[in-house]
Amino acid sequence: VPVDRAIIGPDYKCYVDQSNKELGKRVADYIAADLTKKYGSPKGKVVELQGTPGNVPTEHRREGFHDRIAEKYPNITIVASQNTDYTRAGGMRVMENILQGQKEIDAVYTHEDEIALGAVEALKSSKRLQGIIITGNGGSKAALESIRRGKMTACAAYSPIAAGTIGMRAAAKILHKKKSPRISSYSARSQPETT
Repeated sequence: VPVDRAIIGPDYKCYVDQSNKELGKRVADYIAADLTKKYGSPKGKVVELQGTPGNVPTEHRREGFHDRIAEKYPNITIVASQNTDYTRAGGMRVMENILQGQKEIDAVYTHEDEIALGAVEALKSSKRLQGIIITGNGGSKAALESIRRGKMTACAAYSPIAAGTIGMRAAAKILHKKKSPRISSYSARSQPETT
């Protein structure tokens, strides 16, 4: 019973999918709503800081976000989209490079809280943090504290505990020869954390 990472091939009984595409779509909606508050309509320039290339959550979070922007928000432009290594240092380094070429940024969508925290540091040291929407992903303690301090704006939260519970229940059904769905999906909370 693989959880969160898809397996290539038919050799599994149940796959627990955390719906990273849906997570990307929900964050796109959140950013669009914040940009609407700022400008009166969903428009602006967004930077995307991704995780690792070829990683399933990275690809799905990217795809969900890009699909929703293209589908619903034609006046929101993704001005830069680059990979990091899912670390704070990687997020900071990539954001510093992007800031050199992008003079106007309204929002930063990141695939992970640590990437967002690195982006905050880069924006802070360049004195461009004020007024920029910065979203993370995961709901870590450090991210929630950054939100409370007014640096990050929000983070989408999913529960590894929920995924593990669904996976264990599926495994128990399989062991007891009961029917289990081939794919069991769960998604992030409907609204990013803004504590």
